[in-house]
Amino acid sequence: MRSGAETARSQMGAKMERAWMAQVVAAALVACGGGAGGPLFEGDAMKTDAGGDALSVEPSDLGAEVPPDPGPDEGASDALPDGGGPDMPDQGALPCVTPAQGRLAPPVPNPTKFALAVFHFNIQYVAGGLKGLVPPEMDPEGMFDFDNDALEDRIVTESFEPLLDLLLEHPTFAADIEMQGYMLDVLMDRHPGVVEKMRTLVERGQIEVQSFHYADQLFVAHSRFTMEHSVALNRRAFERACLPMAPVVFAQEGQFSEGMLEVMKGAGQTIALMKGGPFDYQYKSVPHRLLYTLRGQDVVTTRGASEGPFSVTWWFVDDGELALTGDMNPYMGSAFRYDEASAKRLVQKLEALQADGWFLTTVADYVRYLKEAGVQAEPLPYSLDTQWRPDDGDNLFAWMGRAGLWGEDEADNEVLSALERSRIALQAAEATLQWALGQGFMLPGFWEAWDKAMRLQVLGEVSDSTGWNPWAGEVRYSLEHSAAALETAHEILDAVRTASGKPCLIVHTDTGEVEAVEEAPPGPVLEPAEPPFDVEVTAPGFDASVRWQEVGSPPPAGPHTLELTVTLTRQEATASRATISFPRSGDRLIYSPAMLDEVTDLPLDDLPGSKGRVNVPAANGLVGLGDGVFLIKDLRSFHLSAFFPKDEPRVSFRDETLNGPGPYVWRFLVLMGATKAEALDAARDLNVTPTVVVF
Repeated sequence: MRSGAETARSQMGAKMERAWMAQVVAAALVACGGGAGGPLFEGDAMKTDAGGDALSVEPSDLGAEVPPDPGPDEGASDALPDGGGPDMPDQGALPCVTPAQGRLAPPVPNPTKFALAVFHFNIQYVAGGLKGLVPPEMDPEGMFDFDNDALEDRIVTESFEPLLDLLLEHPTFAADIEMQGYMLDVLMDRHPGVVEKMRTLVERGQIEVQSFHYADQLFVAHSRFTMEHSVALNRRAFERACLPMAPVVFAQEGQFSEGMLEVMKGAGQTIALMKGGPFDYQYKSVPHRLLYTLRGQDVVTTRGASEGPFSVTWWFVDDGELALTGDMNPYMGSAFRYDEASAKRLVQKLEALQADGWFLTTVADYVRYLKEAGVQAEPLPYSLDTQWRPDDGDNLFAWMGRAGLWGEDEADNEVLSALERSRIALQAAEATLQWALGQGFMLPGFWEAWDKAMRLQVLGEVSDSTGWNPWAGEVRYSLEHSAAALETAHEILDAVRTASGKPCLIVHTDTGEVEAVEEAPPGPVLEPAEPPFDVEVTAPGFDASVRWQEVGSPPPAGPHTLELTVTLTRQEATASRATISFPRSGDRLIYSPAMLDEVTDLPLDDLPGSKGRVNVPAANGLVGLGDGVFLIKDLRSFHLSAFFPKDEPRVSFRDETLNGPGPYVWRFLVLMGATKAEALDAARDLNVTPTVVVF
């Protein structure tokens, strides 16, 4: 009879052979046996310490069993809100009727001049609040004495509700309002009258409520797994608030990607908005049109244009918090307040537009008029993963490596890699709970605990913790949410392993298959290897070491696979920056776009970029160096954006936020002689749906 490990290896086949390397490089081994401090990822590149105030799901939260209800989103769970945000009351206690989306009557039949606006609201504008930003002795008036909930409430009362009131007072004004579903939950819990005003404006046709995600996540850097759960949470928030969701998407930070277009389909959303910045960042020869199409979805740019008899102007596309507060934002604390002069100026502006014959309406209504008139959509050839100000932010670098105003407090890579570790643990925990249900194991309360942890993960992926200018409280917000989600995932994995009666579980997160075996399968034997090429590491104030290893036994299937480990050890207290650079063959941008199981391959010369280079997030870790050489970031240890300069054949990553004690250990897989399909398989096995061993 074969051992449990031998049986497991036989069943895994070629896919698992690739995953052997991934298990060691990615540290996808979870120890769940009762050591002090609970289960840990073994070999994590950086152990995140969330501090003494970390959020957590306590064992006392594990009450009655809540069976899973995946719904139509292919297993995405509608997570239950937890502490740190609004609680979900009983649905039956909040009777309401969802109004039908109204349409404003145009000032003339068959209008041709359209004036549009998108007010982008973010209840997580300063995630975690402002307390601690300024020492109390330097803030005697309490200008910044706002905790998380108090600042959220101020966003509502000083900027959001006044805008609704202005629209209610002017029934011919219309605009789109964009927000995350979490903001709706905040409104339902603490400002239900504001939601009633929204329903009135929806019914009148004065607003459509856009929303793509439950939290304002940096989704172009994270997984489709989390995003699908975010979409499910979002749907639940809208149903609870009795509000129809607009078919239009304008995302946090103006993010735009082809993966976004695909995820929109599952939510029934058909129109995506792209700012002019990302349009100019990636297209040289695409003509300016009123309407575009990509992946079967309509795309509209938020810039004025004319085509045939039609003209469009955009009178507001910005943070909604700024519109009626004299351009003050929530970072200004008590100085962020409603400004009557701002409201008067806005009314005058809109009345002037109407006097000039412009029809103030919503984006969906505008697109409906274009299509009814037979306007043809111009096909877009592709879209990069980008954001609304790619020139200012060096595309995603502002969130994935660049230091901002409070640069000494930032920890971009630490935050992003911690979120990847907790996400993978939650994937494994979900798979084991589904398996346990089929096995008849009684695990009361663990589905509810998982739901709460998944919500914490979604909230923790908020973009504001890594860019533009996060302060220490925002950084801590994401680290604490990730740590709490990870702790709960470990509790679940340990409980299921114990219930199985076996010392080890092998969790295939791609299929959901779980195997209970007697011993953990052995990993690969790593042997020292000669460098296939030179890696340049520039890290002033750090001692840098580079180690190459290749798989000994069992050998990986397919291409020659090596592990590259770069370790930075602090030598100078103020050191905070490092760049790692790889040689590139050819002048092509090769990477895997966010939330898609694909490889993008474009000529760099076709991409305008910024500052002579193109930057991409590489959400699943895959970056192509040309001639069959692929680099795959181990997202659990390293998750920064990649630069493709046009004037030199290199690919580089830069971290300006190395503010912790270190050492920093960055791991990569390097595939030599690989096809795109093989590289994509390796990235999938390493980062997207890894095999997790629980023992």
